[in-house]
Amino acid sequence: MDQVFGSNPSDPNQRFAQTFSPPAHPDSMSAGQIAPDMDLTQMDDDNLDAELFGIEGSPNGLADSYPTPATNFSDIDALFSDGKPDDVGAFDAAPTNGVTTADDDAHVQDTTATVNNAPAAPVAAAATDPRIPDLTQAHITTVPHLTSLYETYAAGYADPTTPPEEHLRRAETLARALLSHYYPASQGFTIAQHAYEVSAPYGMAWELRTPRPKNDPFNYIPAIHSIPPHLVSGYCVFKNYLMTDGTWLPFPHTYVAIAIDTLKNYHDWVPVSKEGCAHRGDVLAYSLGVTAEIAKGYGFLIVGPRVEAYKYDANDGRMPIRQWAKSHEGGKWAVDMRYGGVGELDRLVKDVLPETVRYKNTVFGEGVKF
Repeated sequence: MDQVFGSNPSDPNQRFAQTFSPPAHPDSMSAGQIAPDMDLTQMDDDNLDAELFGIEGSPNGLADSYPTPATNFSDIDALFSDGKPDDVGAFDAAPTNGVTTADDDAHVQDTTATVNNAPAAPVAAAATDPRIPDLTQAHITTVPHLTSLYETYAAGYADPTTPPEEHLRRAETLARALLSHYYPASQGFTIAQHAYEVSAPYGMAWELRTPRPKNDPFNYIPAIHSIPPHLVSGYCVFKNYLMTDGTWLPFPHTYVAIAIDTLKNYHDWVPVSKEGCAHRGDVLAYSLGVTAEIAKGYGFLIVGPRVEAYKYDANDGRMPIRQWAKSHEGGKWAVDMRYGGVGELDRLVKDVLPETVRYKNTVFGEGVKF
């Protein structure tokens, strides 16, 4: 018997309006299919209504600005088309009609409104560079092109004449390659460039350790470390879920932020673990909690030659973004690529990948299987 969730797809307060027929047995589900015990009716209202996102009178809710889940990288391939050996190459996929994943884009729930109107064709996952097999096909240390990108990016920070724009180009190239490897298209994952327009409109900034004056310890202004907005970039990883009516729905699964910095004064940065202070991992919070409406998940930050992993918990009122740490890994949550090889990064990332993503509407997103 069909379970009906919602009733009016044009009403932004009744999202996920669709008819869902549970499969007879979980084993009969396609990759990424929503399980029968998932309750799509428990929706959190975070007061970001349709007007906030500029949607008026659209029968598909916010779906008009987020039309198809497939990703076309033709717009950003120009960044990597200079013929240098560290280019990943073209990504080909179905047209997206201008889809973007900026922070102020549609909530993930609203994309499902297309189910009741014009069902989309099955999603074509973004094609990956044939030089980069995914983690189910090869270990990262056996993929020459990936290890070359890793080493080239890390080595660039040993040359003080390398312009920051070149660091950014190499970081984006490396990030795309790593995401292609770690999030297999065969498991329903796609990637798209993501702009942190809300969390980093003027770049990123966080406190530096600042000595308090002894004569007036409560009246001082801490020093701030900043990164300009043109050196901040990133990606969103989507996972496509097959509904029983044959419609594929893209859910933002995680995010990667990129911030270019030489880390010259890294030892003066206020530790991420210090509560009450803004820290660099906060750049991921809006995307995870508001754009994707994730309750519990994770994200990555590439800051200069460091790769940092963060966990996110929307219910943690004190510090929703914290360092990733698992006891069996000894609290490992970051890798400095200048000193740690690609194998060390692989161990960190694989510790995070299986994590289940829990959305605010109680849907659970499967982690990567390997």
